[in-house]
Amino acid sequence: MLPDSVREDYLTGCQGNRFAGSLRYVRAYPVELPLLAGLLPQIRTPVQIIAGAHDKVVPPANAEFLHQRLPHSKLDIVDAGHFTWEDAAAEYAALITSWWGGGYKAKSRTLASH
Repeated sequence: MLPDSVREDYLTGCQGNRFAGSLRYVRAYPVELPLLAGLLPQIRTPVQIIAGAHDKVVPPANAEFLHQRLPHSKLDIVDAGHFTWEDAAAEYAALITSWWGGGYKAKSRTLASH
């Protein structure tokens, strides 16, 4: 069961036409994801990937797929479900704070050598 604050945040995010927009986004996956897969190796920006180990909506295999194809990525799979930032808020915040605080620089250094 989701905490009330999480549920309220989700409902607010779906107000108006936002939910219909998100459905269009998801329905485009079959066409757009294969195109994206081919472009991922060209992305040189360091990327932090955080996924929930128990996510039944977007399984960790998706994060692993990204990590394998993004040349300058860091993958962290945390003990959480789909709402990772809420299920494991402290760990999620620590990962983000570390990344913003310079964790990405290790990935950036590899760019200079290419």
